[in-house]
Amino acid sequence: MTARLGVFLAGALWSVGSSFASPGATAGAMPPRASLCAKDEATVFGCAVGSKVASLCAANSADTLRYIFGGSGHADLSLTNAPRGRMTYGTLSYSSGGGDYVRVKSGRYSYVVYSAIGQGWEQEGLVVEKDGRRVSAKLCNGHRAALGSQGWGRVYAAHLPKDTQGFDKPD
Repeated sequence: MTARLGVFLAGALWSVGSSFASPGATAGAMPPRASLCAKDEATVFGCAVGSKVASLCAANSADTLRYIFGGSGHADLSLTNAPRGRMTYGTLSYSSGGGDYVRVKSGRYSYVVYSAIGQGWEQEGLVVEKDGRRVSAKLCNGHRAALGSQGWGRVYAAHLPKDTQGFDKPD
């Protein structure tokens, strides 16, 4: 199984029930690539969501991850896994597969990017929660970039705390 990871947040840019399109974005416009990571960072996960991109990047130091959300060529939001506990990691189990997720916390919001696979299906997406309640869920579209199992190795090397809240992927 090739695991793909993502974390990722839209911050105040994602209002309840809205798409990720930014003001002035053309409907249906796709970013040219699915990563906003710098040239000296490895793309652990990249996912196009509407006209925006969510990326999880690994720096040269083994324990540093950075989440970036934004449009083509610019970051609307950029967070690292410091302070400890901002990013947490969890797994999903199904009778015919499984998955992984990373939760990023920022104030009253949590942003969960997940990747799951089962018999005959595969799903990746972004879920936004406010005060512990799911307010929106979006699937990744078209453009993706990931290191596969090597990317998960970079997540494990960051020693993220285990997520204790739990997560159920959207149906």
